[in-house]
Amino acid sequence: MLKLNVIGCSDAFNSGGHRHTSFLVESDNFKILLDCGANTVLGFKKMNRSFSDLDCVVLTHFHGDHYGGLPYLILEAAKVHKRSKPLLLISPPGLEERLNRLFKLLYPGSEDALQAFPITYISFNSNKSIQLPFGNLLACEVLHAKETLPHGVRLELDGKIISYSGDTTWHDNLIKLADNSDLFICECNFFDTETPSHLNYVTLREKQQLLKTRRLVLTHLGEEMLKREGELEIEVLQEGKTLTI
Repeated sequence: MLKLNVIGCSDAFNSGGHRHTSFLVESDNFKILLDCGANTVLGFKKMNRSFSDLDCVVLTHFHGDHYGGLPYLILEAAKVHKRSKPLLLISPPGLEERLNRLFKLLYPGSEDALQAFPITYISFNSNKSIQLPFGNLLACEVLHAKETLPHGVRLELDGKIISYSGDTTWHDNLIKLADNSDLFICECNFFDTETPSHLNYVTLREKQQLLKTRRLVLTHLGEEMLKREGELEIEVLQEGKTLTI
């Protein structure tokens, strides 16, 4: 049985006073973190959960509300938990260089945390599957800020499929990501405002029939969406909640 723990599911501005995006996917055999926003460590502690035994972190793109918490997670794992267990980091290309730069900026003198336990970096490319020790991952390019190398991801784990859009406006790759999935986590930042980098609810409802998933849930809601949450006809993720898949 797979579980998805919602560590955080807000947007870059912590709309509604909620935490940045981060989802913990776990079974008896593994723990995988999907995105790691800047306040992810706080989220784990608020939920009385440990990240010391994480197997893997999957990042969809390089915006701080999706990967800015990684230096804090690694620092605490090294300095507080004295972690020795290897950690697998999967992302668009360039994470190792970015992490090194972040440590030098955020924690000068603590860069040794990156060598305290084994870290393996795997970069994905769009539409190419990656075989993992606990399943399979497919990343697909989506439409967001180009400099962040945005992707959605599809994880096949223990006979289940969990897909996640990452941050994006509408892109036909969402159809591919969602196809036959057990859970599709889809960003929906706005209600009807159109932008080149985020989805809105009106567009998603128009396209919803194309998303062949058993369970569609919304994430990354901004203030515009939160004000109209009572009108929504699609399930919304809630911070601190756990979904059984």
